[in-house]
Amino acid sequence: MHRRNRRDEPLVRFDPEIKATARRQSGARKRQQIVMAERVPRVLRDYVLPQATGLTSPIVNPAIEVNNFELRPALISFVEQK
Repeated sequence: MHRRNRRDEPLVRFDPEIKATARRQSGARKRQQIVMAERVPRVLRDYVLPQATGLTSPIVNPAIEVNNFELRPALISFVEQK
């Protein structure tokens, strides 16, 4: 229950342009509904799964600075068998 501190203070402020105010508020609501409708709907699964957009891996492969290494045939055949 709302009580007034003073008896002469109105509960609702007088708006001389009530129709214009109602039109402005209606237009704002319609624009907001259009913006909400343009958003892509999401399913419940999208809210549960973590979003990894924009994240980079903390693991960085080191640069290989030497080019004089040898892969022996025994190692290649071992990798092929497994």
